[in-house]
Formats: sequence, C-alpha cells, structure tokens
Amino acid sequence: MATENSIQNFGYYKRNRRTVGLLIDWLGTPYHNGIFTGLHDYLAEKDLNFLCFITGRLDSDLESEKCRNIFFDFISGYNVDGLVVTPLSIGNISGKKRMWEILKSYTYLPMVTLGESYENIPSIIIDNEKGMRWLISHLIKDHGYQRFAFIKGQEGNKDADMRFNAFKRVLDEYKIPLDPRLIIEGDFRIDSGKLAIKKLVDEKHPDFDVIVSANDVMALGVIEILRARNMNFIGNIPLTGFDDIEISQYCQLTTVKQPFYEQGRAAGETIERLLAGEKVEQLIVQEPELVIRMSCGCFSKKQTTVSKQNKPHLDDKNVQQDITFHKILLDYHLEEFTDINESLIASLELDDELDVIYKEFPQLGIDQCYISLYQDPENPLSLSRLILAYDREKRFPIEDKGIQFPTTSLLPPGILSQKDRYSLMAQALFQGYEQIGFVLFGIGERELRMYEILRHALSIALKGAKLINSLKQYTENLEDQVISRTKELTLANTQLEQEIVERKRIEQKLIQSEEHFKEVALLLPTIIFELDLRLRFSFINNAGYEALGVKEEEPLQSQYFIDYIHEDDEEVVNEFCTKILKQKITQYCEFRIINKVKKSITIISKANPIFVDGLIKGIRLSGINLKPFLSSVVMPEDLFFEHYRFSPRVKEVLILMLQGYKTKEIAKKLFIAESTVKAHIRAIYTEVGVDNRTDFFKILEEYQVNHFGYHSYIYSILTKLIKE
Repeated sequence: MATENSIQNFGYYKRNRRTVGLLIDWLGTPYHNGIFTGLHDYLAEKDLNFLCFITGRLDSDLESEKCRNIFFDFISGYNVDGLVVTPLSIGNISGKKRMWEILKSYTYLPMVTLGESYENIPSIIIDNEKGMRWLISHLIKDHGYQRFAFIKGQEGNKDADMRFNAFKRVLDEYKIPLDPRLIIEGDFRIDSGKLAIKKLVDEKHPDFDVIVSANDVMALGVIEILRARNMNFIGNIPLTGFDDIEISQYCQLTTVKQPFYEQGRAAGETIERLLAGEKVEQLIVQEPELVIRMSCGCFSKKQTTVSKQNKPHLDDKNVQQDITFHKILLDYHLEEFTDINESLIASLELDDELDVIYKEFPQLGIDQCYISLYQDPENPLSLSRLILAYDREKRFPIEDKGIQFPTTSLLPPGILSQKDRYSLMAQALFQGYEQIGFVLFGIGERELRMYEILRHALSIALKGAKLINSLKQYTENLEDQVISRTKELTLANTQLEQEIVERKRIEQKLIQSEEHFKEVALLLPTIIFELDLRLRFSFINNAGYEALGVKEEEPLQSQYFIDYIHEDDEEVVNEFCTKILKQKITQYCEFRIINKVKKSITIISKANPIFVDGLIKGIRLSGINLKPFLSSVVMPEDLFFEHYRFSPRVKEVLILMLQGYKTKEIAKKLFIAESTVKAHIRAIYTEVGVDNRTDFFKILEEYQVNHFGYHSYIYSILTKLIKE
C-alpha cells in the first residue's frame, strides 16, 4: 500500500485543483451507479477533479476481481487529495476487519466511508432499519397481513442482517408470530428469488399473506417465475422489495427507496469540507423513502411515495415510457459497442488498435483516454509504458516503445492537463489471471456498463496483439538464422549443384520448422521435469518449481516424481513412464499434480526418453498447466465470428464454452442466470445449424482444418476435454 513516506518520496503533485478519489468494487448495479453518479455530479458542480478506481471485491476467488485488487496499491497523495470508499461492498467477502487493514493505509488522507462506519473516519450510512419498519408497518396496519414470508439476504452482510432484524422486531411489536418455515435463505441475487418462490409455492409451505424480499433483485426473481407460469402476481400474491431500482417502477413493486445518489452527493460535500480543513460529523445517517405501488395490494392507478415525513404524494411520471426509451437507447449503444469491439479484434497490429480507439472512443463521449502496459507483468507496480494518450484537444505523439513511468504515478508528468478539470475512471486490463496494464477513461457516458464492455474488449485486443508480435519476432529470428546459414553454405560449397541441393534442404527444414512452431508455440513457457530410471527428479526448471509449489532453492533431486501425483492418476503415470523406458518412444499423457500447498494442478505433458551415449538414462517431461492455458489460449474464434454473427453476450458464452467451463460456471462468471446461458448456447447451435454439442464441435473442427490447413494438436486436446 502507498504510505505517507512514499508520498514524500514522490513529492506532492502540483495540481491546480483538488482531486477526490473513489474506491468502488463494481459499476452496474443501482447501488454502485447511484453512489458513483451522485459523487461525480457534486464534484463537477464544485470544480473538483474526480478519479475512480474499480477495485473488485477484496479477497475474491474470481480472477476478474483478483486482478482489479491491484488498484488498492495505487492510492497515494501523488494522485488524490482525498478519498471516498465503499467498504460494505468492497469487503463483502473479506469482512470489516480485513477491510480495515486496507483503510488504515490511507488514514493520512482525508477519507469518507459509505455504508460502514470506522473509528475516526467520517461515515455516511442509510437507515435500513427505519425503511423496513415503515414497510412492514404499512403491510400490517393498512392491509392486515398476518402471515409473512421473508426472503433474506446473505447472513453476515450488514444490510441484510439489519433488514431482517427490523422485520422481526416489527412483528414482535404487533404480536405477530414468526413462522421459521416461511423464512427463505437468499443472497441478494435474482436466482435466489426464483428458488424462494419455488420453495414457497411448490414445496407445500404453510399459507402466507405476503412475500417480503430483502431487496428488489430477489423480488424480480419471484416475478419472473410467476409470469413464466402465467400468474399475475399483482392481486394474487402480494410482494414487496427493498432498494427501488429502476425496473421496480415498471413492475409496480412496493419497496423502500435507498437514496444512493444523495449518499454520493453527501460524500462529495463531506470530503470537500475535510479538504477545506473544516470539522464534519463522524456519522451521517440518511433516511430512505417508502414507495407504495400496486404489488403490495394498493390498487391506485398512480404510485405513491411516502417521504421522510411519511406524507404521501402522487408521482405523475410516466415510468414505463421512460424505461422503454432508456432500453431503446441502450440497444443503440450496445450496437455501437459491438462495432467497436469487432474493429478492435480485427486489428491484429497494436498501432491499428490504437488508431481504432482514438477514432471511435470519442464518438461514445470518451473525450480522454490513457492506456498503459506493465513493463513487467510479474512485477506490475514497478514500471509501466504509456502507449496511447489523447484528450479533448489532441492525441499525444508517442514512440513505438511508449513513455516509461512509475506505475503508481498513473501517468508520466506533463501528460494530464492541469488547466482543465478532469473526471477519470481507472480500469484494470487483464486476461485470465495475467495482468496486462490499465486504462484511464474520461467519464462522459452515463451508461456505466459501457466502460466494462470496453475494458474487456481492450484486454482481448492487447493480449492478441502481444501474441501476434511474439510470433512475428520468432519468425524474423528464424529468417535471420536461415539467411546466415545460407551465406555460410554459399562460402563453403564451390559447386553450383551442391549449393542448390543444400538450399533446397534448408528450405525444407524451414517449412518443417514453421509447421512445428505452429504446434508448440502455445505451449511456452513449458513445465520441464527430468527423471532418472527410478523416476526421481534429476532436473526441474522454474515453471516446474512453480507447479510443485516450492521455491527454486529447495533441493528436490532424489525425490520421487510419483509422490507428487494425484492418487487416482498414479497407476496411469506409472504405466506411461514404463512404456517410454521400455519401448523407447515419445508419449502424451494428462495427469494431476498435488503440490506442496495441497493444490491440484492438471498437466498435459509430452514425454520422451533421455539418451546418453546410446543408452536410456531417464525421461524428460514437457508440459503445460491446463487451467491458465485454457484462460489465455488463442482459439479460432476470430475467423469463426466473421462467418457467424453472434451478439457480444453470446460471444462471451461461446468463448467460455470453448475454454471448458460448465453452464453454471459461465453463469457465475458473467453474472447471468443459468437459464440465460442455456438459451445463448441454443442460439449458438441454431446459428451454426446444428442440434447438439457433438455436431457443433465437428463443424468447429472442420472450420479449423479449412482455414488453417492442419489439425492442431492443442485444438485436438481441447476438443477432447470439452466433449468429456
């Protein structure tokens, strides 16, 4: 983490206006978007700079969040003067204590937290308890409901626990018994709402008067199932939510409106006062609003909002018209994103990709963009190279190698204009677990999901350009070697016929080398183990040490290779090694290693005998760790997508399917329902013209042969694994 000492080493950056940073794990939900937009708007009104870091949740197992966690180390007085943090969502997995370990590294900066309070740090929270009390009291007093079904949020989440406890207290005050059979566990996601209504309706739970959902998203899951069964929930099954997300208005859902936008503005006002040296309240509590619509059993034609003073007023806003307009506008935006994504993917050269970005991004309202690559992805916090920079006025001229600068500085000195106010969003660029770099987007477009779509497209394009560049360098080196060898042969041979024969022989070797390179290029870097006749280690390379989970200085010679093999694979590996030693042949095998930290790693390996003076002295195994390879391997989807037309989301599903992920895993990675994933897969089969998975992979294999002219060994392995 950056510290006060590190700031002194850099020296405070000379800024004409103060810069406020926001640490937030994600954008796209009403909670995140409301806070982001409220803070952004307030800072714009007050002429303060805004710098947002998308960090992912702390200590998440998801690769998409782990790679974003690097931004926790970017924060310093060099790039921000004050900080607003959303610890409740960032620390959703790790908990408050672990979150404090992060926050205390920034206590030298003026700081405000949202949703969770910490000692000596001003905090802004929303009174969830009061909102739930209003809601349950309305259902009891105005409707007379007595039997309540409740869909909970995940246990341990502060908001979820507060809402459930408030629900129980109100029932107790009205002497209404709580039936444990009507309490359904949820997790704030739409799928848990679907599961809850199935349990309540299909599993013969006791009768209930009303369903109270701890948030709107789970309530939407209930509505989706009821509509799929041709049931109109309004008038049949009273239902309420909590949060008042946009679609809840369209569904006429009675709920509690969380003032997320106002919370963001309050955070801006508080941090502004702290920067001015003023004293502020340590705890600011904001009240929600009870929004009464038709779903609870109130059948007025217009929705009613109970304000903070609990006085109803009518809202004449045409909600459905606004939402329909927003959806149409979003569809147009998504079409633009698709065109840009395809242009980026089609541009295999880095310079071409940067030209596409400079041409297209301003059309989306992104009038500033700065892209940097890590000099050493294994040590990303050291140095980075700025490869593209443009602002409202111009594109900065940058040489091929880029402009080098300390990573945590975010930009080289002199790039960011100090005369104009800026609003920037920092997004991590990564593919799988591999860090690539980061991008600073100028914030202009209100559809915040756009930035994640563009981040993903940039990551894929930059990774592809990197691989293409590596292949070009290899080919150029190979050509240089051939030229050098040809010159030597010309000088060494005096007879023209011998020279022609030798040239043909070299050309044939070049062709064979090129074909061989196509097969093995994707295997680099390779795990290498050398074993003696008793299958003891005699040599291990760095990748091998990493696979075994031990340090390179730890002596492994004389240890038995079989001791690291998964017990279910020991027999296969023994037969595999015996066959190589006895028959003196090369073999391929897949097996699992259990490393020092008890982690299972699947290896695809090629093995051949080691000969010394004509005698077999051992075995050499060359292999790859399958999981990271599957997450970064270049599949033939680029050419495949040119032939078949898929939407961006269907493409994401197809790529994950090719990488071997199951339906549930794809749904989790893309934050969509499993039924939606299955629908996308059916759409893929329909577009290709097949009925099942087996025929689909036959078509894909034929496509590989037709366009590349050979059967790739790697592709064959992947196809086999995916089918199994």
